[in-house]
Amino acid sequence: LTQVLSFHQVMPAYLNFVFPFGVQIDPKETRFSGFRERTQMISDPLNSLPPQLGRSGQFYELCYNLRGVSLVNDDSDNDWSIRQAAIYHRFDIASGNVVWIVTKGGLDLQQRFKHLTGDMGRPEDKSFGNIGECFRSSLAAHLLYCQWATEDWRWYVLWMENLMDAEVSIGRVRRDTISISIEDVQDCYDRTIEAIMSLQANVMVISSIKRFYAELKDQNGFPSSLTADFDRNVPDFTRRLDSISWEFERQIDRAKVLASIIGDRKDLLLRGEEVERTETLNKNLEKDAIMMRIITAVTLLYLPATFVSVCNIRDAEKIILPVL
Repeated sequence: LTQVLSFHQVMPAYLNFVFPFGVQIDPKETRFSGFRERTQMISDPLNSLPPQLGRSGQFYELCYNLRGVSLVNDDSDNDWSIRQAAIYHRFDIASGNVVWIVTKGGLDLQQRFKHLTGDMGRPEDKSFGNIGECFRSSLAAHLLYCQWATEDWRWYVLWMENLMDAEVSIGRVRRDTISISIEDVQDCYDRTIEAIMSLQANVMVISSIKRFYAELKDQNGFPSSLTADFDRNVPDFTRRLDSISWEFERQIDRAKVLASIIGDRKDLLLRGEEVERTETLNKNLEKDAIMMRIITAVTLLYLPATFVSVCNIRDAEKIILPVL
């Protein structure tokens, strides 16, 4: 990995998106998200590169991460996991050379990219005859990764909705028949909040990509040879990104409503448990009061006889002493 990143001179910021990956018991830095970019439209003569590398020194590069959700086990409908992908892209605006580095667990994105550029792909998405075609194909790859991030979120949110509807039905089911615990409700609430944060992070990343390409042509040194292809392809690219963002926003709205419902049900469960504890305490106090009444009655029953017996013993002692 070090050799690959060094050879392609990948921007150091990409490592921030790679670090969360690896063998882990629990996912690390699941809430980390971001977008980084760098442009160099005018080559630096002090940093000239060997021509055999195919690099002109005029380029832009960007890296970001996206989050998708998928079933960990295809045989189970209840084993969902939020997965992330770290994406690096570099485009040489003079030669049209493109570099893609994608870090993700599994090979699904790799297979999708092969399909995009393979025999079954659309010709406009896999054409690299000139710099304009290379630029258009790079936009198609961005859309591929963004589209991947939208998949299955709808079903994940639906799964959480069904989970709460099936196991917690406050108001329709008596409290003593509910098998779910506060911990289960809290776990579902945490999952919902994590989903909202992941979806919002995806929206921010897509907005950053859209803003980057919208401002790219205004960069000093942007090649005029690329202007026509830029004007032809970027507007459609941004519209499709808007459509993807809209899909994320709809799932965010659903997840927020679900989080509110779960929060209300959690409060009802807590109040129900508080009522149960109060009832138990009242019953214990009632039992204690009954015991105190019994003890008092027994005490009042035997105390007068004990007092009379003691008095009689003392009177007898007074009579016996003078006789002696």
